[in-house]
Amino acid sequence: MTDLQNQTIILQGTFTSGVHTTSGKVFIYEDKNKNYSLVFENFKTDAGPDLRIYLAEDKVLTNFTQITDKVNTNGSYILPIPASVDLKKQTTVVIWCKAFSVLFGSASLK
Repeated sequence: MTDLQNQTIILQGTFTSGVHTTSGKVFIYEDKNKNYSLVFENFKTDAGPDLRIYLAEDKVLTNFTQITDKVNTNGSYILPIPASVDLKKQTTVVIWCKAFSVLFGSASLK
């Protein structure tokens, strides 16, 4: 994981399960240059085909932005958040199986 020492947590949440058991915590960190990172801590979900991580307004994917299509289903890791994400509105992290339109789990950030 990269150095988060000089960054500030601005939002955080805990995963709840959808169709598949999903657990762990997630944080959004902000650095001094106003860059944002999505930080997964003790994250765990089932493996599945075509998993994606989205930031959306809700767990049904209203106004979503894809963060990655390379989901690490177990562990702690950091992903950059694109500048196009509106963190005032897109405050739900969604683990989604695109191939079957299935919600694996989500976390509401506060």
